[in-house]
Amino acid sequence: MTLRAPDRRPLRLPDFDYSAPGQVYFVTIRAQKGRADGKPPFQDPGLAAKIVCALDYLQNRKGVSLLGYCLMPDHLHVLLSPSERSGSLIDVIRDFKSYTTRMAWSCGWNGRLWARSFYERAARTESELMEICRYMLANPVKAGLVEAAEDYPYSDIAESLPV
Repeated sequence: MTLRAPDRRPLRLPDFDYSAPGQVYFVTIRAQKGRADGKPPFQDPGLAAKIVCALDYLQNRKGVSLLGYCLMPDHLHVLLSPSERSGSLIDVIRDFKSYTTRMAWSCGWNGRLWARSFYERAARTESELMEICRYMLANPVKAGLVEAAEDYPYSDIAESLPV
């Protein structure tokens, strides 16, 4: 039997198949709090660039279809679709978090880079995909990081999206 803290509820749906290839997910992963200088980790341009490059790892090494992303100073939004080769969404995110944490250590980060959990939403329609893409691209503008979405160096959307 697994004991769970009373204030911690399960984040995954109990009967949903997170290993179905081709399902598109909108995933948010928060950075770990508690950095010594108090700054969010991805304000460091070197680390931010490495995290964005690590998204290629998901595509090239894991076979994940990457449809879009937006790396904010303290979290990452990613729109992706696992493949049979990549395993379940849970496997993909676990591997990505592990891989990028090791990269962060090479940049001087100590300890865990990412918060324990992640949040996902399965995208089911074309209009939902477009809404997610608009949200991701508007995020840095809304946060005051840039005036125009195209000026933000840590976000991108695929030219064609599955429908």
